[in-house]
Amino acid sequence: MDAWLGLVAGLVMVVVAADALVRGAARAAAALGMPPLLVGLTVVAYGTSAPELAASLSAGAASRPELALANVVGSNVFNVLAILGLAALLAPLAAPTDADPRASRATRSSRATRSSWSPD
Repeated sequence: MDAWLGLVAGLVMVVVAADALVRGAARAAAALGMPPLLVGLTVVAYGTSAPELAASLSAGAASRPELALANVVGSNVFNVLAILGLAALLAPLAAPTDADPRASRATRSSRATRSSWSPD
């Protein structure tokens, strides 16, 4: 029975804290004149990172740095793959046909920057 009470209390605290976070961010943004889209994206970014932060802090306090690192890396890998997977379900992702398959966009742009830059 104590486990169920703890679960319900935890869920209530999460809902109350999330509501306070959203209301506080909205008020701060209104006071600063920020666009609502920017506030929404920031709140979502913080909200999705907060559990990883809590788990990493808990692992660090327990002297388990490998657990903290694994939590961060695993969370980021999952987030990237989940978003790419969902996006691919909604609309196929295609690479440009003229692209060099051995070079990424960052590599191509850095090559272009290096070739146009001169030390003189």
